[in-house]
Amino acid sequence: MDINDPAPKDPKCWEKACAVDTDGDGIMDVNDPAPKDPKCWEVACAKDTDGDGIVDINDPAPRDPKCWEKACAVDTDGDGIMDVNDPAPKDPKCWEDACAKDTDGDGIVDINDPAPMDPKCWEDACATDTDGDGIVDMNDPAPRDPKCWEHSCAQDSDGDGIMDINDPAPKDPNCWEKACAVDTDGDGIMDVNDPAPKDPKCWEQSCATDTDGDGIVDVNDPAPKDPKCWKNSCAQDADGDGIMDVNDPAPHDPTCWELECSPAGLNKVRKPVPSQVYNDSGHDLGETEDVLPGNKTLTGDWRDEWPSKEEETQDESISRICKETPDTAWCKDWLKKGSLAAAS
Repeated sequence: MDINDPAPKDPKCWEKACAVDTDGDGIMDVNDPAPKDPKCWEVACAKDTDGDGIVDINDPAPRDPKCWEKACAVDTDGDGIMDVNDPAPKDPKCWEDACAKDTDGDGIVDINDPAPMDPKCWEDACATDTDGDGIVDMNDPAPRDPKCWEHSCAQDSDGDGIMDINDPAPKDPNCWEKACAVDTDGDGIMDVNDPAPKDPKCWEQSCATDTDGDGIVDVNDPAPKDPKCWKNSCAQDADGDGIMDVNDPAPHDPTCWELECSPAGLNKVRKPVPSQVYNDSGHDLGETEDVLPGNKTLTGDWRDEWPSKEEETQDESISRICKETPDTAWCKDWLKKGSLAAAS
């Protein structure tokens, strides 16, 4: 009779020794294929994958042995292990501590995360990381700079992808390595890419005409035809020939800017000398018997013998002499060429 049966619903138990019914379904634990599940007491329903005593059909977390109630049965990644017990609650491929290292904290563990350092990317579709810094390009403010992945360092003046703080050439889009980072003029454009490497005011082809080849382009060169002058301090050109006075052996002769054609470079063979002024053979002034064809005087250097006053320069002496004897072949020759135009 039931009043004497310690297990009135279990036909296999009628003694106190076997009468332990954990789930209270009337079937004693020793005979209950699901001793913790009050809704199952037959073998047909007694599959318990996680071994928590609640059979799968009644277990809201059939793969999680630590959860068998709805209150804990939230499984974000759908791996069968509830979030409260899952060391990787967003990663369906990991539910154990051994694989659960998640550097970026995005819920996808490193071994399964194509972007293990980027908390905003955990799929292959977004996982292109050009600079290899762990932050994928779409989330990296500096996608080509492996030393910068935050907005605080992401200023890139030249737009080459390397941030200014890591770029040896922050104003040159064609250089981002130390090997090319020589900038002679300090304009920010490296010499290898600078059409005017010595001119800090020019770094584009449009302004890079340098007639005298001194490294300072014409638009910025106060002496564009004088390779020895590129500063205002030396840029005085009395005869306007483009060669500054400090470098011009004939500073008053616009047709001469080399030693060979200047008074300082004259000798009797290369340039004519007035026969009225100097007689090489000792004849009286005015005689021209010893003047060679083409008004070339005999050989010898007469510069030290030039009849000038002590207070006169050679240019002033020539100017004075030709004013006094303008009809001489020598003076006509030089005046015709304009070599003494400024002095006369």
